[in-house]
Amino acid sequence: MYAYNHDAGSVGGYRGQDSHGIGDSVPPPPPPNDAVAHVGGPHPISSVAYGYEGYYPYPSVQHYAGYIGGYGNVVPADAIAPSSSATPGIATSGDDQLESVQRCHKHTKPDLNCKFCRKYKSAVHELSRLAAQKSSPQQSERPNQLPMTNTSTYNLNTMLRNNILNSEYYKSLATMNSHLDILNELVQYADHAEPYCSTATRAPSTLFCCLHKLFTMKLTEKQVCEAVPDARYTRSQMVSFVDCRKSPYPRCCGFLYLRFVLPSDDLWDWFEPYFMDDESFVVSVNPSRSTTIGEFCERLLVDEKYFNTVLPRLPVRFKNRYGAQLYAMSEHRRRRVRNLDALDAFAPGERVFACIRGDWVEAEIESVGADYPVVNLALKTGEKESVDIGYVSLSDPSKAAGKRSRDESSRSRSPSGERGAGSKDDLLRKFKQRQQEKALAVGKDYAKRPSSFKSSLSSKMDHKHGR
Repeated sequence: MYAYNHDAGSVGGYRGQDSHGIGDSVPPPPPPNDAVAHVGGPHPISSVAYGYEGYYPYPSVQHYAGYIGGYGNVVPADAIAPSSSATPGIATSGDDQLESVQRCHKHTKPDLNCKFCRKYKSAVHELSRLAAQKSSPQQSERPNQLPMTNTSTYNLNTMLRNNILNSEYYKSLATMNSHLDILNELVQYADHAEPYCSTATRAPSTLFCCLHKLFTMKLTEKQVCEAVPDARYTRSQMVSFVDCRKSPYPRCCGFLYLRFVLPSDDLWDWFEPYFMDDESFVVSVNPSRSTTIGEFCERLLVDEKYFNTVLPRLPVRFKNRYGAQLYAMSEHRRRRVRNLDALDAFAPGERVFACIRGDWVEAEIESVGADYPVVNLALKTGEKESVDIGYVSLSDPSKAAGKRSRDESSRSRSPSGERGAGSKDDLLRKFKQRQQEKALAVGKDYAKRPSSFKSSLSSKMDHKHGR
């Protein structure tokens, strides 16, 4: 019958002998069991594959791939360089990775009961994972990148996001690859902070088109600080920033970026330093409707909607922790106006009460900032604090009474009186009550029929002429 030559140094042929005793070539028999290739690792040199000149040594997966492709198509062993892959079944070269993984020779469709199919499927999955890991940006490439709660829709409602993506103006921003280009775009063209150009159209505004572009860039802490720069409250992340004081809209865009995608636990640390900012700007399409940066930041944390656009819901723990401070913010702004009228009374060594993280404590003035009314305080505990003058109240109110009468200035000004207007629990209760009242329908606004999607499509959508 058939004879094998397992000598690795020689190539043995064979000749079959039929029933008549005549030696004719017949199709070769199946190779021996040790010649079956396995994807998982190297093969012994005694493995063989049949070619035109007989059986060849069979040391690699490539030989086995030629064998299962048909007789006579096997390349000799010395013509193929040995694989240098340290991982069995996966080549180190990126170009040869897929070629080195061979399909099962038995099944065209993977069969989970076949060990060759399972090895092939596992190898393909591993290569796909490595390719995705290689193509994705590493965390080390973008240090201090701000965390984002939603990287697909960025918590924008579907209609607004679709209108932005279909906007011709937004498509023109595709050539801008730097956040500084977006800031310059906002300085030049943004004139309000509404999501849409006007109530009669569904064309997205310049600010929100730039906002979505910033979402795709995934800003770092340094870049957001460039969007909301404030020389009064220098933070460790503000290594360098662009002076955006010539326009408030880059700052609005930065705060909206934080409000839409930043986790709620990090919002207060970013917004709190700007509650007393009195820079005024037009917030709406209506030029008569204006606000300040401080009020703008407060509304982003208090309101559930931003111009009929739903904001990400803040958890109850956030409102319970900061609700009292948000409710007292209007009183701090009124006190700030009064203190600015009596700025000379805030002299070094003066005893004052200061609101530090929502609590009123006694302190002593060390100095007052020359360029901006920031009061540097020394607390009784020995700590140093720098707060806005709106959070400070003189212990002797007669020095800041100004034109008030003697009777008015002699009233009690204890922390539980004018300064605190009640305990933190009372302020929190009033804050929750105000939130509940805002949730109720007032007047006849609840009966207004919202504009349908079909009617919105009939409006003019050319953003390049109406931004």
